[in-house]
Amino acid sequence: MHRLSLKQRPSAAFATAAELAGEFSFKDAIRVNGHISGSVYSKAGTIIIDVEARVDTNVDVAVAVIGGTIKGDIVASERVELEPASRIYAVSGRGRSLLRMEPSSKVFVR
Repeated sequence: MHRLSLKQRPSAAFATAAELAGEFSFKDAIRVNGHISGSVYSKAGTIIIDVEARVDTNVDVAVAVIGGTIKGDIVASERVELEPASRIYAVSGRGRSLLRMEPSSKVFVR
């Protein structure tokens, strides 16, 4: 698996046709319109998964805004926002939570 550290402006995005695989880390915010597989990490960052996006990976971020499809575990230290078209599929299924948040976290469903 390749490691990739994403250095971007807060408005960075992956286009619909983009397909990326590997271990990703970022600092601010990233918008995904395409496909990502591997793992995504950001201690204080926000990932926005658009309606057309497909994310086949574990996500460990501060804020996750999910509008598309994610197949993997989600860890959010601050909050998770689920939009109407969001779809989340469990991967581990071995007694671990698919969706894990810190006690002070919030879930917003639109």
